[in-house]
Amino acid sequence: MNLRPLLAAAALLTVLISYQSAEAADLTNSRTKECTFTLNGPITTGDAQRVKSSGLRSGDTLCLSSEGGSYGEALDAAEYLSELGAITVLRPGAACFSACAIIFMGGSEWEEGIYYPRRRMSIRAKLGFHAPYLMPPNGQYDAVTVRTAYAAGLRSVARMMTLARGIDDVSAIPNSIILELLQKGPDELYFVDDPAKAKSLGVELMDAPKVVWGKQEACNACKNENNGRVRNDLCDDPRITMLGNGSREYAFLGVGGEGSYWCVFRKPLSGPNK
Repeated sequence: MNLRPLLAAAALLTVLISYQSAEAADLTNSRTKECTFTLNGPITTGDAQRVKSSGLRSGDTLCLSSEGGSYGEALDAAEYLSELGAITVLRPGAACFSACAIIFMGGSEWEEGIYYPRRRMSIRAKLGFHAPYLMPPNGQYDAVTVRTAYAAGLRSVARMMTLARGIDDVSAIPNSIILELLQKGPDELYFVDDPAKAKSLGVELMDAPKVVWGKQEACNACKNENNGRVRNDLCDDPRITMLGNGSREYAFLGVGGEGSYWCVFRKPLSGPNK
């Protein structure tokens, strides 16, 4: 058996990452209220095993900050977190891109045997995705080498599409987001930079300012609830009703199938916003 193509393919597979460095990530036992463990730095070979053997337990929190790294390691770590039930957190100022974003999406929690996504992000943190890609070093590669590396890239994408799906039949990363990041080049990122994107990924915004609810805010809530699939004139002419219990109701026509459904939003006139 000729092992040379397989060895060359193995070398080429090392570039199926978004950020490359000889240094491994720094995994520390923080034991703070906000972070049980902290993972900083590039994700490299062996980091997934370090997470698994760290002593991280169900219900613990893993704070992340990394420019990226090995997709294979990130997927291994994310799958472990989703099965364990550990919460992922991006604190203010954290940057979590590419492979780090995949680990972040493994954040989860188990309550009475039921799986819940648990990912928390500061609005002052940065979260960005893109697909694994090949950027081979200088050299000549035969067809077997390229095919092997390409197939590995496709398997990485498939694993992203099915992350946590075996638990509740719903992938941690929606297919709509997978399509977005597959269109990004090696130097481009799909940023989670508004509440609608965060909601679509099951990400809780920890320090978002409280909204003073009015017509526009209620309409924006309807847009977010329907992932932006609404008529352009949704906010133009709402039906506003004062209810007997002291609440105000906003009803917007223009969501759902052919924009023929109503979105109804209610808020109390006094007390905390809901």
